[in-house]
Amino acid sequence: MKRAKLSENNEDRLSDLPDCVLIHLMSFLPTQVAVQTCILSRRWKGLWKRLPTLILHYRHFSSMTSFNRFVPKVLSFRDDSVPLQHLEFNYNGRVRPHLLKRVLRYALSYDIQQLKLTYNCDLDLPPSLFLCQTLTSLDLTVFHRSQSFPKSLNLTALTSLSLYKFTFGHSELVEPFSSCIKLKTLVIHNCAIGDTQILCISNATLVNLDIRSYQAYKIVLSTPNLCSFAFSGFILFSWLQLFANVRSLTLYSSTLQVLSSIPDLLNTEAPCFGNLKSLIVKVKNILPPNQRPGRIYKSKKAELKPVPDGVVDYLIRNSPFAEITIINC
Repeated sequence: MKRAKLSENNEDRLSDLPDCVLIHLMSFLPTQVAVQTCILSRRWKGLWKRLPTLILHYRHFSSMTSFNRFVPKVLSFRDDSVPLQHLEFNYNGRVRPHLLKRVLRYALSYDIQQLKLTYNCDLDLPPSLFLCQTLTSLDLTVFHRSQSFPKSLNLTALTSLSLYKFTFGHSELVEPFSSCIKLKTLVIHNCAIGDTQILCISNATLVNLDIRSYQAYKIVLSTPNLCSFAFSGFILFSWLQLFANVRSLTLYSSTLQVLSSIPDLLNTEAPCFGNLKSLIVKVKNILPPNQRPGRIYKSKKAELKPVPDGVVDYLIRNSPFAEITIINC
């Protein structure tokens, strides 16, 4: 950690900033780096203890042992009078259950607003997590397939929910999202379904939905305010009629391949996306060398060779204002 740079008049202008500004700047740093600022000068000593954000990623440490020692110390020495707004805990290795329990217990006791967890541990998340009335954003990634998602949620302040590699329950109909009365964005990636093979997404406030699934199961939608939908995996043709009001639709080329297998598709009545303004098609590593990732190509009549002939034109047949975007990813 370098000491604060002095100006030509030996003035430390950075340290002259108000505490609230310095703490705001430090909140974007990994917590390990933020703690190290205490060696800059007496002015910086203890500022990190008032951080409203904790970013705890194992990759910022030389070893798992140092990470396991650091996390409890940060939780112990942090200023208890400061609300905790945002916490990220990322541990791709085999996390110790007691460490994850302590992190969750700490976050919930300080009325956490935004929580992002990535972990590998055979540990059921505490029911109190799914009853937290202050959570506005919840991002959960689990690398242990036995982790089951609760049958229902009581997260009344939640606006954004992202789930990766969870298993939804074993009842006849799984419907966990209907009680999230402020939910706007829902992301479900690589999640599994139990014996029922039916996932119901019922939410009156949901605006953005992103599903990526490689397991064949039935999804029942009741989302009257849905505006943006992104999907990769197996799709039923009848689904398309559910998105008549969307303004933005994202599909992967693999999904279009599935659609193209429907007999005589192009001669059937096309779906009516009257409000559609943007159709995004994501394809993988098939564009020529002069059109590599990072560039986005837009046109009214884009060259659609990366996807089955005619499928995209079919989808926008009743969408006169739709713009096609092909992204190489």
